[in-house]
Amino acid sequence: TVASVTATFLFRMFSSGKMEKRDRKWLALVSSFVLPGLGQLYNRELPKAIAVWVVLVAAILLTRPEFALAVPQYAVIAAGAVALAAYVFNVYDAYSNGGRR
Repeated sequence: TVASVTATFLFRMFSSGKMEKRDRKWLALVSSFVLPGLGQLYNRELPKAIAVWVVLVAAILLTRPEFALAVPQYAVIAAGAVALAAYVFNVYDAYSNGGRR
């Protein structure tokens, strides 16, 4: 299963005592996949992590029913698209910058 493969990967990565550049990239990717912005924090990029959180929270709030009734439907769809784009950027950015620290 995915959980066992992930657990095996993380165990192998931490049990060796030192992490290769490739391993740091994957750890940042998995971190950002699980919790947006966590990979950026792992990569020591606090401003990017905060920006990801702000964009995702704002986009999610705009798609909530309470707010969605007050704005046009295209704005709700656009907010959902922005949230998806921010999430994808978050994961890609964490992976691409994971080996730089």
